Amino acid sequence: MKEKIRKLYVYIERNVWSQAVLLLIVVLFALLEIQAISEEIRNLKQENYSESSILWQNSHTRTLSLQPEDIEAWMTFSYINTVFDLPSDYLEKVLGVREDNYPYISIARFARRHHLASDQFLFFIQNVVADYSK
Repeated sequence: MKEKIRKLYVYIERNVWSQAVLLLIVVLFALLEIQAISEEIRNLKQENYSESSILWQNSHTRTLSLQPEDIEAWMTFSYINTVFDLPSDYLEKVLGVREDNYPYISIARFARRHHLASDQFLFFIQNVVADYSK
């Protein structure tokens, strides 16, 4: 009986060591995989950053060719300020805008809230921007 217990103990001991070695191998592979994934993420972030910079530059260059008469009702005051390089509070002061969500409200929504004729208000904003650009 003692011999059987000793053999069982040796078997368990060997099995525990082999499980420990196997666990160590699995952990090493997991660490290598984590390192590879983090490197891939770092590369994607770097690519995305440079790609987004290029996209911003391209879009910024494109929008500079807009004229005040190209302003449309869907545009927000923020967008118009950016595209036409206006001070952020210029339209707010000139138009007397008193909105909590200025400059992130569209011209159309602002006109609806204040019961203004959308086309006339749009034309007025186009003229205000044109006057600033002169």
